[in-house]
Amino acid sequence: MTDDPTTHEIAGVKLAGSYDFDNEGEPSQRVEVIKDGVLKNFLMSRMPIKNFDQSNGHGRNQPRTDAHGTPRELDRHLDKNGAGSGNAAEAD
Repeated sequence: MTDDPTTHEIAGVKLAGSYDFDNEGEPSQRVEVIKDGVLKNFLMSRMPIKNFDQSNGHGRNQPRTDAHGTPRELDRHLDKNGAGSGNAAEAD
């Protein structure tokens, strides 16, 4: 399962919610969160956690709140077999 806020368009359809920089000014990037059923990464803001001390461009916030790692709904997909895909256009 991946999360990719840098995806601006899929199959010619523009996506709402994509961004090049998060709310903390960090460049956004594709993150593989789960691979082969194993948690590999977290969606990170600048707030570190053990063994993950750098942002990967997912620090988003609402008015009057601190930024935290936030997924994008459009780029998360599990197919009918439970396999992850970073591209919603691949869904069956």
